[in-house]
Amino acid sequence: MPLIAVGILLSGCGGTPERAATVGTQPAGPAPQESSPAPKPKGAGDGLTAAQAKSGLLAVSDMPTGWAATKNDPDSTSDSKIEPASCQKMFDDMDAKTEGKKAKIKQKATFSEGGMMGTQLVMEIGSFDDDAQGNKVQAIAKALTECSTIKSTENGQTATLTLNGLSFPNLGDQTLALRANVKTQEIEAVSDMVFVAVGHNIVSFTTVGLQPMKGADLEKIARTGMTKVAQAAKN
Repeated sequence: MPLIAVGILLSGCGGTPERAATVGTQPAGPAPQESSPAPKPKGAGDGLTAAQAKSGLLAVSDMPTGWAATKNDPDSTSDSKIEPASCQKMFDDMDAKTEGKKAKIKQKATFSEGGMMGTQLVMEIGSFDDDAQGNKVQAIAKALTECSTIKSTENGQTATLTLNGLSFPNLGDQTLALRANVKTQEIEAVSDMVFVAVGHNIVSFTTVGLQPMKGADLEKIARTGMTKVAQAAKN
């Protein structure tokens, strides 16, 4: 199961915790708070049209100095094979729960910094018919904890993914954040993934590069993106 499919499962999540759910053991005691936490953008959970979702995407002017807009990669149409088999079954079962709950609207924008060997960031918006109120984030985090090291083979290419916890604020109804260390025969990379579930929408921010983006930069970009989604829903 491609990790981006995790976002589909978050289309129904209840509660509004201060911090994002993640993989691995949760820290004991109260979660750390931002020094000046920003409020969650009102309206970001409203159902979106294609035009609204497109206008809710980040623009190059929203990115830090040195970043450039780049062409979106096409969505993968092939299924990946996951090892161990127990994780393949778990992900297949998770996929089965998304039947009939695919996003009706999808838009994405891609940015890069540092050239061919630099860092890439993708923001994607998916808007769903349902405004469900399930409580699935912790279950997904638990499943990914149980399968925190997997091998994924797609189009003849095999990668080993090691999933780790990532501290991040909750920017919606529920947020899932994690870090994947990705190793292939050619390269080792780091990917930070943040999935924000709010109302009808899933908004994801995914980075990949030889080094992770600074956490404060990723949080600022994600907050800006969520504010733009809320503004777009009003238009």
